[in-house]
Amino acid sequence: SSDVENVKHAPWIRSQGKDFDLWVGTQAFVYDDNSGSGEQITKFRSCESNIDFCTNCKDAGRVTFALLVIAVIFSMVAIILSAINLGGEHSSVQYATVASTGSSFVMALVGWCVFMRRCYHAIDDDVSRDMYYGAGGALTLLGYLLMGIAVIVNVVNVMNKPAAAPQSVPTQETNAAV
Repeated sequence: SSDVENVKHAPWIRSQGKDFDLWVGTQAFVYDDNSGSGEQITKFRSCESNIDFCTNCKDAGRVTFALLVIAVIFSMVAIILSAINLGGEHSSVQYATVASTGSSFVMALVGWCVFMRRCYHAIDDDVSRDMYYGAGGALTLLGYLLMGIAVIVNVVNVMNKPAAAPQSVPTQETNAAV
């Protein structure tokens, strides 16, 4: 999210005042001082020495990106395992699906929390204006909540699997009949 339009249309953090507008993504921020000079995009990696919040946001953005990539990989594994399990009741596949969806949910949620906790507070210390979650942060949080529902559905699926039919133990009468 380092392109001006990407950051402006799906910011994770947003702030605006009478004399400025600020859109913050995971890799950059866009600032407009409303003086007519236009919007300026700044990548976090290029402003560390000039702006206090850049280091926190750069580090948190990288961690968030890495954790989201891992979460997507776990989600793909869960989708594949769910497809495998369509053909029948495979308890090991069900448990692996629960583990995959659970891991995806945890990685994604931790990534979101890292960025919103570290970067949001660092910007809040510098900007001293009302800030709120932008569309990107809110939609990402909604996605995490949906992943949480997927985890719950998979756990319920494992818990409600039918009990295995009891195996008959051969007795002397059945052995004699054979």
